[in-house]
Amino acid sequence: MGNKGTMIRGFVLGVAATPGKVYWQIDHGIRWTGMPSFGKALNEKQLWQVTLFVQHIDTLPPAVQRAWRQVRASAMPER
Repeated sequence: MGNKGTMIRGFVLGVAATPGKVYWQIDHGIRWTGMPSFGKALNEKQLWQVTLFVQHIDTLPPAVQRAWRQVRASAMPER
């Protein structure tokens, strides 16, 4: 069972969306979801890298999935 995209308050980023649409959402943000715009923080190449990562998150090789989980876990605030 995969993620099928990244859930953001009722919105699923990357599911059934074209690469161009996902790129635009990452570049401009998604209003009313809490997802900010990354267009001023990332260059075009980096925006495309994030786009491809989001679209292929369910099919990453096992080693990359483990690394992603570690990054994600370290970014979570402690409770």
